Amino acid sequence: MTRFLVHILLLFACLPVSAQRIDSLMNRVTKEKSITEKVLLLFEISDYWSYRDSTKALEFLDKGKALADGNDYLEAVSLFYEGGVYFDYDIDRSQQLYMESAKRLESFHTPEAYGYKARLWHNYATLDQFRGNDRSFLDITLKYCIPYAERSGNNVILSGYLSDVGMIFYNHKSYEKSIDYYNQAIEVLSKEKNDGENLPRAYINMAQSQVYQQDLNGANKSLDNAYELLEVFPESKIFAFYYTVKSMYHRLNNEPALSLESIERGIEHANRLKADYDLLTLQYEKYQVYKLQGNYQAAKAQLESILGNNKYDALRKNRLAFLVELAEVEAELGDHQRAYELLDEYRLLSDTLHAENVRAQIASMEARYRTSEQEKEILTLQNKRRIESMFLWGSAVFIILLSCIFFYALKLRKRRNQQQMLSLEQQREIEVARALMDGEEQERLRLARDLHDGLGGMITGIKMKLDTKARMTEDEDLTKTVEQLDMTLTELRRTARNLIPENLLKYGLEDALKDFCQSLNTDDVQISFYCNDLSPITDKNVQLILYHVMLELVNNAIRHADASQILLQCTLEGNLLLIDVEDNGKGFDVEKTKRNMGLNNIEMRVAYLEGKMNIDSQLGKGTIISIECHI
Repeated sequence: MTRFLVHILLLFACLPVSAQRIDSLMNRVTKEKSITEKVLLLFEISDYWSYRDSTKALEFLDKGKALADGNDYLEAVSLFYEGGVYFDYDIDRSQQLYMESAKRLESFHTPEAYGYKARLWHNYATLDQFRGNDRSFLDITLKYCIPYAERSGNNVILSGYLSDVGMIFYNHKSYEKSIDYYNQAIEVLSKEKNDGENLPRAYINMAQSQVYQQDLNGANKSLDNAYELLEVFPESKIFAFYYTVKSMYHRLNNEPALSLESIERGIEHANRLKADYDLLTLQYEKYQVYKLQGNYQAAKAQLESILGNNKYDALRKNRLAFLVELAEVEAELGDHQRAYELLDEYRLLSDTLHAENVRAQIASMEARYRTSEQEKEILTLQNKRRIESMFLWGSAVFIILLSCIFFYALKLRKRRNQQQMLSLEQQREIEVARALMDGEEQERLRLARDLHDGLGGMITGIKMKLDTKARMTEDEDLTKTVEQLDMTLTELRRTARNLIPENLLKYGLEDALKDFCQSLNTDDVQISFYCNDLSPITDKNVQLILYHVMLELVNNAIRHADASQILLQCTLEGNLLLIDVEDNGKGFDVEKTKRNMGLNNIEMRVAYLEGKMNIDSQLGKGTIISIECHI
């Protein structure tokens, strides 16, 4: 059964100043006598406008910075608020400002300073997550945000960061860890009076994890606690979320009538408060209940209603999931032609999304290229003007030595041109290798997606059609064919995972290599794997290249060297990565052996990383391959 996941970060701990307070803050600025307090008020007003009008945000920020001139603490804090101004449209600059603020705040150890440190690291991590790096977000939150929030004494932001971690674990289906962090957030919030909606929200989040962990008693208790706290906020948008999780609880408790009742109450709240996204989750939950009841006509109507609502056109990744669900429902209703058409629509939409991603990447690369070319042109013009100026002054002062300087300049220029030609040739070779590698990795990604989403979807449709036919006719030959299609699908998905391993994308290079080595261990082949933490390598493309290099080296040792003992070591020292693969196989003559495709691929990937590879092998004495590259 396809699960509908909504990835929401709990940023309620760091919300901007509300519109109701802005007039009050402006009045306080005019009346405040303390320069420090006046500056901090101006910074808060700047923070308010950073979500609405960056020009006004910078105007109030500049006013505060002018008053803070010479105050190291306030200047450090100003960098934090300046990072917020660029947060939505210049990620690199925003992160740079946050890091500069963190550096300047290092020498301050007041609760307020720790609060700013926690917030700036949280914003920095959120920008990393916008880039798709969940691992970085989790690491920064645990390493910096939570410890600094604890030192600040601000329980509201501390609970927010704890809930953020809980949500990350929830999205990765680690429900036990998710519940642990929600419990910590609830414990912290329970110490606060007049907490508002944060505590009931934490209870509902925990109930959602408990539902998926099959802890229905715990989920019911958490929902009761949330409802008791929400009763004083009858117009809260959280009610729609509450009724969604309440419906999930009843559905898994096999109480469809109560589940539908909760859904209707949630829809009523969502419609009244115009909470479109909550309305979508409630409608999808209603589909799940109808499907549980076996009421496929109602389930079909519900999915078609969702797909026909143009409010959700932007959520095309969710639309992919809905199309697969609707295809399954049509198959259950016996309309296999319609099911096939939906799977075909799924394939076309998946291809469209992939093409749009590729176009966006190309546009980004082109923009970076144009910027780089402009910078080179400016630098060339600056150098040319500098040389001309030096030549004019030199000719005026040293006219007697003009001829000597002229010949010396010619010789120097010739040497420089030779060096430039050599440098350009080397750079061209590197760029060719990079282009080939980028093309290969993009092709791997495309092929993996085509296998999984395109061919996999088509085979699934055929399997569903044959499975229904086999059950209707009780044809044993058709049943065996369905089983063979199951085995084909399993092999297809395994091939797709080898091209783009899921554990690499989810957990990083070190865990992916560890799983790979363990999968190849047999009674005949023992593979030992050692490394000293590869987590600093965060670039997904670099991770994928390194993974395939080591995969190819180990597979070569097994297939070609007939090795029974293989040692794979990875050492990261600063930005220098050292890879050693040693086996006790039959070895080979390095000078006489022709390069095969696997070895050529390895050398090409190492060249892409601007690294070098050394092979030490002797017949009958095994092989040692060492790679060094700067990451």
